[in-house]
Amino acid sequence: MTNAAGCDSVVTLDLTMNNSSTGTDIQTTCDSYTWIDGNTYTTSNNTATHTLTNAVGCDSVVTLDLTILNSSTGTDVQTACDSYTWIDGNTYTSSNNTTTFTLTNAAGCDSVVTLDLTINNSTTGTDVQTACDSYTWIDGNTYTASNNSATFTLTNAVGCDSVVTLDLTMNNSSTGTDVQTVCDSYTWIDGNTYTASNNTATFTLTNTVGCDSLVTLDLTILNSSTGTDVQTACDSYTWIDGNTYTTSNNSATFTLTNAEGCDSIVTLDLTINTVDISVSNTSLTLTANETGASYQWLDCDNNYAAISGETNQEFTATVNGSYAVEVTVNNCTDTSACQIISDVSINEETKGSIAVYPNPTKGFIQIEATSSILEVKVYNLQGALVYETDKSTLHLEGLNDGLYLIRVTTQNGIFEQKVIKN
Repeated sequence: MTNAAGCDSVVTLDLTMNNSSTGTDIQTTCDSYTWIDGNTYTTSNNTATHTLTNAVGCDSVVTLDLTILNSSTGTDVQTACDSYTWIDGNTYTSSNNTTTFTLTNAAGCDSVVTLDLTINNSTTGTDVQTACDSYTWIDGNTYTASNNSATFTLTNAVGCDSVVTLDLTMNNSSTGTDVQTVCDSYTWIDGNTYTASNNTATFTLTNTVGCDSLVTLDLTILNSSTGTDVQTACDSYTWIDGNTYTTSNNSATFTLTNAEGCDSIVTLDLTINTVDISVSNTSLTLTANETGASYQWLDCDNNYAAISGETNQEFTATVNGSYAVEVTVNNCTDTSACQIISDVSINEETKGSIAVYPNPTKGFIQIEATSSILEVKVYNLQGALVYETDKSTLHLEGLNDGLYLIRVTTQNGIFEQKVIKN
C-alpha cells in the first residue's frame, strides 16, 4: 500500500475470527406458550427461530422446540340420597350442576371437573294395621300386642331409604256361651235344628272389634205334653178355651203350660147329655115327651112349687093354672116351659059378672067385676107369668105384641080371657 507520503506502507494482518452460534429452546407447556419472538403458540412447534447476539457479539440463532400439552374438562355425574360430600370438601343437600373443581390430568395440566349432582330424598311412612290376636310384619316379627314404635327400612322409587313405622292395633278374639232352654226343638244361629240337649256345638261370629267370636251352644231341650180331658155334661159345657159346647165333641184342643214350661196340649172328650123338656098338652092332661126319666110336676103360679104326688110322666090338672115338669135323666135335670090349663070348668055366674076391655088393646086394659078382685095374672103363650096386680086397671104397654091369657081371681071364682096386644 502507499502511505500518505507516497511511500510503501507495509501492513501486517492481526485477525481474530469469532464464530456465530446456534441453539435449540426446548419447551413443554400447557395449552399455549409465548416465546422470545413475542409470538404465542397454541400448538407444538419445532421450526420457529430467533436470532440473538452471543457473548462474542456474533449471531446466536435459537430454534424453538415446543411441545404443547392440553388441559382437560369433565363432568362428575352423581346421584345421592339426602346429601353428598364432593371432592371440594363441601356437603350438598340439594341438586347442583354449576360447582367446579380443578385437578391435574395425566399430562400435568389442569383438569376442570364440573359437578352434576342429583339429590333424591329418603321417605318415611306409617303402616297402619289392625289385626286380631297376632300380626306378622314385613320385618318378619310376629306381634301379639299393639305397637307404634317398630320400624323397617325399604327402598323407595328413587332408590333411597323408605323408613316405615308400624302403627299396629291388636284386637282380641272372644268366646262365649249361648245358654238356651226351649221346648221340643231349637234352630240355632248355625242353621241347624236341635231336638235334644247339646253343649258342644259351636259357631263363629264377629265381635264388636271385628275379630272372631266363638260361641258354644248350651242347649236344654224340654218336652211338650199331651192329654185328654174327659167330661160329661148336661145340655152344654163351657170348657177351658172359653167356648160353650152344646153337642158332644172329641176334637177341640187347648194349649196349657206343663210343669217344664212347655206346651201341654189338652184334647176335649165331651159327652153332652140332653133332656127332652117338651110337653104334649091334650085338654086337661100334660105329658112329658122324655121317656124313662124321673118327673116332678110344678105349679108355675106358686113360684114353681112341687105338686105333691105328681111324679108321673103324665099330669092331669084339676084347676086352671100354669104348670111345668122337671125331668131328670142321665143325671141331668131340666124344667119344661109352663103350660096353661084353662079348660077346667069355671063358675057360670063368675063368667057373667066380669068384663075385660078393650080387646085388642094397645096396652091399657080395664076389668069390671061384680065382686072384689083378689088378683090378676097375665101369661104369655109359653105359660110364663109376665104381669101381676090386684088392681082393675092393667098397663101392658111394656109387653111385646101378641096373644096373652088374663086370669082374674075374685071372691066368686076364677075368670080367664085371651086378649091381643098390638
